[in-house]
Amino acid sequence: GTTAQPSEDGTASPAHGGASGAGSDEDSVADDASSSTLREPTPRRNGSPRLSPTVDESEEFEKAIARKRQIRKAVELFNKKAKLGIDYLVNEAKLVEGTAKDIAAWLRKTPGLDTTQIG
Repeated sequence: GTTAQPSEDGTASPAHGGASGAGSDEDSVADDASSSTLREPTPRRNGSPRLSPTVDESEEFEKAIARKRQIRKAVELFNKKAKLGIDYLVNEAKLVEGTAKDIAAWLRKTPGLDTTQIG
């Protein structure tokens, strides 16, 4: 009969591209065996198991998203009126201390600020 060759995805395919002919009972057994291994979960490429995020990681992710929203809001307010953005940044979002040094550092490192508002 025709010998099944494993393809790149691990499934068996006939060697000559056509359907198996006489004596295909052996081939169908081989096909069944290879297809049953495909139903099992496959490990990641680096061999480590797939892990779902822990509660701590999920909480950290949520905090990071909330912080990004606060920064975006501070930038929007600052671009409308510098005083509004800085007040929000210091008093509501509490992303920086109210010192001139901290505010200046935020102004230098934060992308998206309107440079005409900075002065």
